[in-house]
Amino acid sequence: MQQVQRAGLAFVIGALLSAPAAAATSFYTNEAAFLAAGGATLSFEGFNAPRAGAALQNYAGFTLGELAGSSNSIQSSRSNNVLPAGLVEGAGYVFYDDNGNSRAVFSFDGTINAFGIFVTSNFDGVPGAQGDMEITGGFGSDTLGLTINQPRFWGVIADAPFSTITFTMPLEPLVAFDALRHGTIVPPSPPAAVPEPQSWALLLLGFALVGFARRRRRAAA
Repeated sequence: MQQVQRAGLAFVIGALLSAPAAAATSFYTNEAAFLAAGGATLSFEGFNAPRAGAALQNYAGFTLGELAGSSNSIQSSRSNNVLPAGLVEGAGYVFYDDNGNSRAVFSFDGTINAFGIFVTSNFDGVPGAQGDMEITGGFGSDTLGLTINQPRFWGVIADAPFSTITFTMPLEPLVAFDALRHGTIVPPSPPAAVPEPQSWALLLLGFALVGFARRRRRAAA
């Protein structure tokens, strides 16, 4: 009888302790929503210090490099202010000349799960400076629609950590970045799971087994 009781209790406990669903990756095109979701707690980089152009620029906690372009140069607006619309905050931003399907790659010293940044494009008014920028990383991929001289926000809070993000804009504009936030956001505790129909069935069966075992014990006594 005790074995039957234990089996019934196992059914009950298993139904009540259903594992909650994992958090999903969220993408943002609105900075306020990103900040409200935890982005305000992240590390910030305003790209305000003057820097000479280089294939790879080092910042606190990450590097930024340009890949596959002929110039291979990430430049500071404090040294060469060619895209004023890229300025979102402070006195500077960072940019590169996308001259042939080049890619900007952010590589972090460790893993993160949250990233948010402003992106601007321009190429002397040429329509090719607008279009969909592809953004890829350990979270998968997303696209950001760019319009000439209009800074656009893009952000992600992922359900799994990642260490690199790649921005690809094949239409050969100038591409500027500003007001970067990056780091790890600890997700809030998920709400208690509500048992599904299968779990309710197991729950009722467990109670029935417990009740049956108790009646058998009383009858034996």
